[in-house]
Amino acid sequence: IAELEFTQVEKMKKLFLLLLIPILTSCASESKTSTQSEIKINLPQSCLTSKVFEAVKSEVPNAQFIDTKWEPAPNTELADVLNNGGLACSYGDQAAAIGATIRWVRDGKGNFEKWVSSWQSEGYQKVNLSKYGLPPGYFLQKAQSDTQEIPIWNLNFKSGGVWVSIGRTSGTSLRDGENLINAVLTQ
Repeated sequence: IAELEFTQVEKMKKLFLLLLIPILTSCASESKTSTQSEIKINLPQSCLTSKVFEAVKSEVPNAQFIDTKWEPAPNTELADVLNNGGLACSYGDQAAAIGATIRWVRDGKGNFEKWVSSWQSEGYQKVNLSKYGLPPGYFLQKAQSDTQEIPIWNLNFKSGGVWVSIGRTSGTSLRDGENLINAVLTQ
């Protein structure tokens, strides 16, 4: 009988340890992620005060702020940005169709995450942005062609609760947008 009781106690100890390990490891991973900080992105006060404007001007000699009267269609990315207090700014040389549009919005409603599956179905690739201190983002590049009049270069990422979308009419790789990414991060 004593041997039977000892075996049951040993089994209970093993069961307790087996149950304790997942609890301890989940706590460890939570504390790890809570100490990791994402880059805080500051939203510009206006399109004209944005450092991004200066970055575009360094790439496009005749760049101007393009004062666009946005009228977003419902259920679009632009609607999610503007209807949540965000800012959308276009800069460039309109006559040459060269430039960039940048959108910023504080994203407390999870709009960024809502668009991920749509981006992936459109051909966006998940990209590593750790070089900028950012979590992964979603990138799409399409060259000009017979069916694609203007080249597409789009990057979406979220950091510090802010969703940023950068769209350019030039560039063939993620590296081509470094100037704009850095401008957004130093806003």
